[in-house]
Amino acid sequence: MFKTSSPRLFLVLFISFFLTSLSAQCVQTSGPEGGCVHTMDNIDGTIWAGTSDGLYKSQDNGASWTRSNFLTPNDNIKYISHSGSEIFILVNKFKVSAFWSYISIYTTLLYRSTDGGANWEIHPFSSMHLTSYYNPKIIRAGDGNLYRIDYYDDDLIKSEDNGANWEVFNPPANLFGGVKTLFAKHFFITNSNTNKTYISNDFGESWTLLGTFSHILYNENDLIIASRNDSTFVSQDLGQNFTSSSQYLDPPPHYSIPIFRGESGNLIYKYKGNLLTSSDNGVTWLSTTTQAPYHWGIGDECLIETGGHFIYGNYYGFYQIEPNNYFYSNNGFIGSAIPKVYIAPNGNIYVQRATSSHLFKSENDGISWEKIILPYDAGNQEGIHDMIFKGDTAFIATTQHVLMLLNGEITKLTGDSGENYYMSLFLDGNTLYTPSKQKGVIFTNDVGANWQDLNLPTDLSNEDLDDFMIANGNYLLSVTGGRTFVSTNQGSTWTETASGGGSESLRFTRIGDRIFIDKGYKISDDFGLSWQQYEPEGLPSNSFGRTALPFREAGSDSLIFATIGRGYGLYISTDGGDSWAPMNDGLTATRSYSIAYDGNKLVLGTENNGVWIHDSDLTIKTGLVYNDENNNGAHDIGEKPLSGVLINTNQTFTKSKGNGQYSTYADNATDSIKAVAPISFSTVSPSGGYQISSNIDGYDFGIHFLANHPDLLITMTSLTPFRPGFDNKLYINIKNKGTEKLQPKVKLTLDSKASFLSASPDISAQNADTLIWQLGDLDVLESTDIIVNLNVTASAMIGDSIVFASIVSPVENDETPENNIAALQEIIVGSFDPNDKKVAPSTNYPPEYLTDGRSLTYTIRFQNTGNYQADNVKVIDTISPNLDLRTLEIVSYSHPVSWSIEKDNALTFLFNNINLPDSTSNEIQSHGFVQFRIKPKEGLALGTPIDNTAQIYFDFNQPIVTNTVETKFDHLVSIFQLKNANILSLSPNPASSHIKLNLHKTVNGKGQMDIFDMQGHLLFSKQTFLAGQELDANLPSLPTGDYLIKFSINEEQFIGQLIIAR
Repeated sequence: MFKTSSPRLFLVLFISFFLTSLSAQCVQTSGPEGGCVHTMDNIDGTIWAGTSDGLYKSQDNGASWTRSNFLTPNDNIKYISHSGSEIFILVNKFKVSAFWSYISIYTTLLYRSTDGGANWEIHPFSSMHLTSYYNPKIIRAGDGNLYRIDYYDDDLIKSEDNGANWEVFNPPANLFGGVKTLFAKHFFITNSNTNKTYISNDFGESWTLLGTFSHILYNENDLIIASRNDSTFVSQDLGQNFTSSSQYLDPPPHYSIPIFRGESGNLIYKYKGNLLTSSDNGVTWLSTTTQAPYHWGIGDECLIETGGHFIYGNYYGFYQIEPNNYFYSNNGFIGSAIPKVYIAPNGNIYVQRATSSHLFKSENDGISWEKIILPYDAGNQEGIHDMIFKGDTAFIATTQHVLMLLNGEITKLTGDSGENYYMSLFLDGNTLYTPSKQKGVIFTNDVGANWQDLNLPTDLSNEDLDDFMIANGNYLLSVTGGRTFVSTNQGSTWTETASGGGSESLRFTRIGDRIFIDKGYKISDDFGLSWQQYEPEGLPSNSFGRTALPFREAGSDSLIFATIGRGYGLYISTDGGDSWAPMNDGLTATRSYSIAYDGNKLVLGTENNGVWIHDSDLTIKTGLVYNDENNNGAHDIGEKPLSGVLINTNQTFTKSKGNGQYSTYADNATDSIKAVAPISFSTVSPSGGYQISSNIDGYDFGIHFLANHPDLLITMTSLTPFRPGFDNKLYINIKNKGTEKLQPKVKLTLDSKASFLSASPDISAQNADTLIWQLGDLDVLESTDIIVNLNVTASAMIGDSIVFASIVSPVENDETPENNIAALQEIIVGSFDPNDKKVAPSTNYPPEYLTDGRSLTYTIRFQNTGNYQADNVKVIDTISPNLDLRTLEIVSYSHPVSWSIEKDNALTFLFNNINLPDSTSNEIQSHGFVQFRIKPKEGLALGTPIDNTAQIYFDFNQPIVTNTVETKFDHLVSIFQLKNANILSLSPNPASSHIKLNLHKTVNGKGQMDIFDMQGHLLFSKQTFLAGQELDANLPSLPTGDYLIKFSINEEQFIGQLIIAR
């Protein structure tokens, strides 16, 4: 939850993040080609194919394929159909699950276009009507409504408004639960027990008995083709009479429709190895080929007729089928699932494609791929479990054998057969070990000529063994379900070191002297003698707080890479795995399976997007950040380390840890490393940083704090807009941006339209409408928060202003007293957009603000207005090119948040596992916000606009786009549209009740003093006589804050800025 009272480093949110890569990125290789195809349709001569890797198109009758950027690689397209210019696409849009992070969780969306795909409407389905894996279908029925049927869902759902809203539309109770088959004009239901089939000719309003059939295979106008037992029947008069067909058409599983009308006008039937055509509406059927790929039962729209041949899609990809022949047609289709990737010592890449037991090899970093055919009995489609190398020799563990690959030849090292499940391999010198789920751990010293059994704990005789490793002489063994064992005497005796639960398989990975368990639960720093819960900084967590699963890692010494679950993508650690940062620049396929790294290149196997590679020469640099008290540029005895100091290269930003240590990486020798001064009153040594090519022991930085510079900063925001009778929260943040330890005192003046309820921490005192907090020591670089709960009086009028003012002291001797004051003024509303963005100042940002070091403050507020809690919230704010990212500072936030800067300056906030309730369940807790400060770039031309808009994502729904805020880089006087205004001096400033105006020239006459807020609203006006240069005036009862004073006399205008501090 949000912490309020304990001080924290105000840079704590500068977790490692990555700017747009200047050179290297993750790039997709050329394959292996193939993947899972669900649906196809020929739309105006272009084949549209829905796959597990998004949308592909072919404009040459299936000879080659191009991926469409219309949908992402994480989109699983289950159905495509069109009628004229109207196109329907059913998409299972993947989202990361905080609980089941190793399972694909998705939301189902209907994409509808009425102009051939130029523009799209997007309509989500409720969680009760998600699309199952098999054969969903959308039809535009003859009544003009849309109907959706899913063959694993009993409900028939209907939309009368083109998919915007859906309702359950089921037949009478006596027919409920039957198999529903929908066509444009007629609906059918078959009772699975009695095989009685009913027909509706009025779109489900009434039903009549058609006959006894097990499956309706096809319907078009009055034509019905149905099956029963081992026979197929055809009716040309809507079921009045049936005749036997010449061919029994075997109904496919999952009640899909195996017949369609081809471009030739013939009916086409496909299932398993059969591909038949009929020119007489199904009475007689002819075989078009004696060979056809085996149908895996995925999708009923996976065959189309085009260009005089057939294109067929299944779990292996695309096939072109011609008489008596078929061949793969996957050119350009890179949608393969890659569960295993390996890098040989010579740099060759080996991968396993999930849809076959074959290996693929690339000798040119993925430019081309060669298939390696394993023995037929090596295993099933998931048959390859591990692969290791010794020189030019590769050893492969499969479901049924241990194999050796040398000079392109495959040799079986185990002569047995059957499913032995050789799960992994380990080489210790010339000894090869493999754990088998059937045989225990066996090993060979003579390349498989003889195998011996390793002594195991007696209670593991019936257990499934997962992995074996030798580390520093210790034998390590893992067992499905989370149990691990260690032997310090070469297997003579064993000690159980960790116990788990469930059915997950565990793998060991050793990087340096640290051993990771594959699923990310635990690590060992003593070579497997003991295990600790792994809770690193920077990795996403599931709902139990554990690292998201599965966690697969690869690396060398302290440089480690990891893939996290299905959707988090790639992460990097430069400190042995203690802290992590995302490394997804260029990587669009974030659902990853496997990873390998050999010190030169990083290879990533994705779930449905082939193989990706990052081939930069990454160099780790480490150093210490310390408090250089004597400013001599050297770390002397007694000088303390500093945490939270930003370190940047051309590629990255990272921060120093609690012990002052940092580690970062660069990918070329021309990079430099620099430290960012944490506050204005500090210097960095060396000021110019280091070149990566520098041959030194440590890249240390000294931070020297200039003495006697007290500086406090206070900011304030509200959780929601203010409404009569409703509760709200004020968030007040206090930061020590100076060089002296201070004990802040905070005063908050409440508007009379609000009543105080409670605060965290509790108030120290209250004086009428002023709340007071006396806080403890706030050290240099620390910050703390105050949350104030209040209620807006029911009598407050909509349209009135509500104003709060806060001040933090001591103000005397403060370097920037103007930021010791925070004023919040909002308009009381009745209804509002809960997802909004604000900026202060909201009109003009004058050049003198930049000289004074003032920032623009942006606040993004959001609310879950859905009907279920939001597990995760993401806010993306693309920073204007007129803003300086080096000055970015995260100020406040409602919930724990991590952030990063992604491509194109996209500032991204991730509220993972926020579990934000919906507004109907808990209105006040359904809100959240984040606030940050940033300065404009130097050298902007006067009048330059600075625009900003945010996008808010609740889980994987479509983003909510906030309002756009704009500030102009221009003089404040411009908000009054004044010309030739004079400067007005004010004293004292800040002031509380009395002010003296100095015009710097003698005037005589009747003048007018106006006071405006910083948005240009007139708050106070008074006429007075002046003879001379100075005027004494009493200030109105305005809250603490920034104001502008304009004094007009004799057609002259004088402008000054006033700070009121009460």
